[in-house]
Amino acid sequence: MEPAQGNQLPAAAAAAGANPPVQVNIHGQVGEIVAGPFNQPLFGQLVSQLSPYDPSGRLTFTGWFQLFPNFGLMNGFEEEPIDQNGEPLLVPSMRRILFIQFVGDRVYEEVRKASLPLLPNQRSIDFMVSVIKRAFEPQGMLEANRMKFSSLVQRDGQSAQSWCNTLQVAAETCELGQTYSMNLKSRLIAGVRDNSIREKLLNQATNLDYFGTRDLFLQLDSNRQQAQALAGAANVFAVRQHQPSNGSRRPHSNRQRNQG
Repeated sequence: MEPAQGNQLPAAAAAAGANPPVQVNIHGQVGEIVAGPFNQPLFGQLVSQLSPYDPSGRLTFTGWFQLFPNFGLMNGFEEEPIDQNGEPLLVPSMRRILFIQFVGDRVYEEVRKASLPLLPNQRSIDFMVSVIKRAFEPQGMLEANRMKFSSLVQRDGQSAQSWCNTLQVAAETCELGQTYSMNLKSRLIAGVRDNSIREKLLNQATNLDYFGTRDLFLQLDSNRQQAQALAGAANVFAVRQHQPSNGSRRPHSNRQRNQG
């Protein structure tokens, strides 16, 4: 049986209710798995695609890993098998095999070294995720991350949406837990550059959580930009109204210019 290559899965004959085991060879690891029913249509192609994680790319591993469950769900791959105590059974699993494939060679090498003397496919996905986060998303000192978060302010010229994104990304490394909403709301208001918007947030967001405050902030900032645009247009109109038209100017004769 031919091993799976890249994003291509072997197109096993799809007998109703009977999926034969599929042999896969990923990073030199061979195993047999049973493909779910959604892998059989489309001539063995995955229904949904997922780009390999790139440590040098813009998407963090946390962001990439949030896409992975959707990828597995859309392709019909069940969760890792577990025992009666809820612990992962370290047997060949399509979800684990695909996870190993799509983390990419550089990341796989980190997982391989951390898994010794076992192979990565003998470790749970949770184990591999913890290894990858330590290697490519170091948390640093928790208190240092929280101090950095508490000192954040909106940069000059930074858009309202970008300011909210900055807060949410920084909060990922702070382990805020149940205080997440309260801390983000406080930092959002304290760090806003526009004093008038800050005053409105203090008055109007009293009973709102962070997400409600964020929506209010984005709306207030949008209103501010619209008001500035209207004021600018009104100023331009007023200046044009006070400028004399070409027809009201008295043309100079050639004699007058010569006398000058």
